[in-house]
Amino acid sequence: MARWGQIVDNRRMIRWAIVLIFAGLGVAEAGMAGPALGVFSAIATQHYGATSQVLEIRGERGAPQPTEWVARLSDPGARGGVREITLEGGKITSERTPLYLSSEVAGLLPIARSKVTVDSDEVFRIANREAVKNEVGFHWIEYVLRTDPSDGAPVWNVRLFDNMGALMGTLKISAQGGTVLRGFVPTNVVRTSAGREE
Repeated sequence: MARWGQIVDNRRMIRWAIVLIFAGLGVAEAGMAGPALGVFSAIATQHYGATSQVLEIRGERGAPQPTEWVARLSDPGARGGVREITLEGGKITSERTPLYLSSEVAGLLPIARSKVTVDSDEVFRIANREAVKNEVGFHWIEYVLRTDPSDGAPVWNVRLFDNMGALMGTLKISAQGGTVLRGFVPTNVVRTSAGREE
């Protein structure tokens, strides 16, 4: 019995160590896009910067930061009134104005930059802390910054994934102070020996 307990403890330590390794990685690593709020600075330099408003910032496979950020903007000068931009290393690498975006972002409120005090690097630290507290390991994070329609406050919606791409859990973090608005909600994914989810 004691040996089994030791095995379980060792597995927990390994999981925690993996999470802490990611927490220690710097955001300036090659291939990383850097913190999300660079999106606002990049947009300000564009011809549509004065008239557009950021509706959503999204980053996938952050370990700790993603390789690119995708921002959706309301832009009266764009076809359909919506522009989507992709940024890498703080620079805009692509832009598009597909008409279907209008329906996808319908109902989203603009993000007030002045209210956002917590960037994605701090979000990673908070998410890591909550994962350790819940004894859950993860490999990468998906970040989504939006405005909460109920009170107009900016909120980070965070999803944590393992190295196979299985969702391990979710968090909701205030972008205006870093308060955890909804604690870690695990997803009880069981994998078969073939790697399929059940």
